[in-house]
Amino acid sequence: MQKSCILLIIASMLTLTVSCVEKEPGGNGDEPVPGGDEMFDFSTEQTVTLSLDYGFSGYSINFDVYVENPLNEDGLMNEELQPIYGAYTDASSQFSGTIKLPAYVDAIYVCSDYVGVPRCIELDVVNGVAAYKYEMPILPGMTETRAAADRTHINIAGNRTVVSSAKNLYGLYDSFAQYDAASGVKWWAYNSNVNDLYTVVNNSEVSALVERINRALPKPKEDDPVGNSQYCSSSDVTNLRIVETADGGTTAHIDIVYLDATGDYENAMGYYYYPTGSNPTAEEIKALPKFVIYPMTHNGTPDSPVKTRLQFFGEDGMGEGTDDFPAGYTIGWILFCNIYNGSLRPDEDWFGENDFDVENINSRIEKVYGANEVVYSNNECNNYSNNGCITLTDDITGRVVIGFEDNAFQSGCGDKSYNDILFYVEADPEEAIYDPDRPVIPDPEPEPTEETYMQYSTLGFEDIWPNGGDYDLNDVLVEHTRTVTYIGEYITKIEDAFKVTNEKGSADYVDAFGFTVDYAAVGEVSGYANLGDPGLFKGTKSIEDKVIDSIGKMFSLDNAHGHIVTGGTEANLMAIRAARNHAKKYKNISNGEIILPRSAHFSFKKAADMLNLKIVEADLDDNFKIDVNSVEENISDKTVAIVGIAGTTELGVIDPIDKLSDIAFENNIYLHVDAAFGGFSIPFLKRLGYEFPDFDFSLPGVCSMTVDPHKMGLAPIPAGGIIFRKEEYLDVMAINSPYLTVKKQSTIVGT
Repeated sequence: MQKSCILLIIASMLTLTVSCVEKEPGGNGDEPVPGGDEMFDFSTEQTVTLSLDYGFSGYSINFDVYVENPLNEDGLMNEELQPIYGAYTDASSQFSGTIKLPAYVDAIYVCSDYVGVPRCIELDVVNGVAAYKYEMPILPGMTETRAAADRTHINIAGNRTVVSSAKNLYGLYDSFAQYDAASGVKWWAYNSNVNDLYTVVNNSEVSALVERINRALPKPKEDDPVGNSQYCSSSDVTNLRIVETADGGTTAHIDIVYLDATGDYENAMGYYYYPTGSNPTAEEIKALPKFVIYPMTHNGTPDSPVKTRLQFFGEDGMGEGTDDFPAGYTIGWILFCNIYNGSLRPDEDWFGENDFDVENINSRIEKVYGANEVVYSNNECNNYSNNGCITLTDDITGRVVIGFEDNAFQSGCGDKSYNDILFYVEADPEEAIYDPDRPVIPDPEPEPTEETYMQYSTLGFEDIWPNGGDYDLNDVLVEHTRTVTYIGEYITKIEDAFKVTNEKGSADYVDAFGFTVDYAAVGEVSGYANLGDPGLFKGTKSIEDKVIDSIGKMFSLDNAHGHIVTGGTEANLMAIRAARNHAKKYKNISNGEIILPRSAHFSFKKAADMLNLKIVEADLDDNFKIDVNSVEENISDKTVAIVGIAGTTELGVIDPIDKLSDIAFENNIYLHVDAAFGGFSIPFLKRLGYEFPDFDFSLPGVCSMTVDPHKMGLAPIPAGGIIFRKEEYLDVMAINSPYLTVKKQSTIVGT
């Protein structure tokens, strides 16, 4: 569910509060207009009760809600559209709850990619309610599935369709019917002369199976080269072998049920058969009669599963049809791909409402077959010998699941999901199709992985609405990003980020923005925002100023400048950047050098690399302190900074900062003291009477100091601090920040 799109709405799906403090008018036209509440309805959102019942049991379904149709003209999901709501049904596939919608919305689209579930249902919003309840349709030419005893024999005899005699193609159907359903106009094939050849199945009867299929055949991720191909097998296993049963039964009734279609194409599906053990060649299989069962598998799910009784037309496929399939035969499957817009069918030849007749459909199937845009369950018949079909046994229900990859006729073999078209087979007797070598639907359920999806919106407010105003809805503008993290059907975290984007002075009031957490939220609630914008968070800036002032005084500096940053590394990087920029501006030094002891923290190597500076390492004396003579020897006209350490990371050694100060002051070179480790220790040890040399701003040569409050300062990790003697050191590295409330920023990461 990771997608990228901006949804512009007037007000948030959350309940928002805006408090206003009046000030002098800014002259932007926000003059009070009496009686504004009588002009029109000022509500920008509505609360809608959503009620869903998909008709399954033991099947929790994930769904998303859209305010515009997310299906493109090809029936595929428009990935640029973002849902405004998403949730899971309960285990009975039912959901009831309230959602917030923009006030203008009068219809919503409830979509799901779960197996057996309508892909996208359009629901009208009527009196604050949008509802869907599954009702098993009795389609034209079909009846509800009757008890097995009432379906003993369904023989088509000679009542089949000739799709193409030249290509040995036939169909079990002879008619099409149109009906209206919640998901729109649908077309179905049926046989007008054979009762119950095509029937419908109640969702409740397949609940356990579709729930297991949904887990077993997930849609692969974009970077997954394997997909569901672990279930691919040889043709002997993939095809359906009819065997003699233990009690001597030599025939079986074979029903196939169309469940779902999730692929890119709209396809036709059929079967063929041959004597088991005959080992036909690819050319012999292609020459066999093919019998089309479903000439129109829409991209999406039928309102109810559609069941069809397979027919046996004799050894050569030319006899009259009977539903007694004899033992000793193997059934193979074939998919006729993209029959509505394949390479042989120009755009102007697309189907219209009146074009769904048997002749037109059969013509398209014939063209696809002639172009070899088909997928066989016998891999040797496929282009590039691709695996195009898988079969799985469901040990719980005894049914055999068939899955097609509808791109398998092409070189890339699609995404290898093998759930583009899904069917299942049931036999009477069941053991007539049992195959111990066939892969099974795995059990138990694998651990679900953590996933996220994003929602974006822009919130706009008129700050004296509804009593007046200019109705420009830009007095307060807030960009809202919601990140939802979930594992399986459970949401583990919802993160809301808000960013105020309106221009300063756009309103006549000083406004505050807030939001309320929905009553349905449970667990821990915490908040954060971009505290690095001091104009928005003046209290945070005030706290930072006080901390910098306190640390400065601790380091003998009454008028300190600086920031609390992400850690000692950022503090050292800022100090060296200030030194480089200062030397470039006032000394015209380019490609400078910094002198530092071999004991310096590795962050200085990062700084030199990022700032294009050369490191000159000074030697250490016998006490592992920087050798001041080595420092003096390495000073050149390229030197932009000297670094001393007040508490080395490994040994806690303090360099002779006083002597380094003298050298730096005399040579007009920037001196930085890295006191990340010792900064919160040395001043207090001196107060306790321990003798330590001066190391801070009491020395005239010291320009900046790094200190880590997260070490001995008892502050949270990774808090760091950078203190400058002069504000000009911040100014030389300031960058314009036009979208913030302050126009310049000196820190690296902006916090």
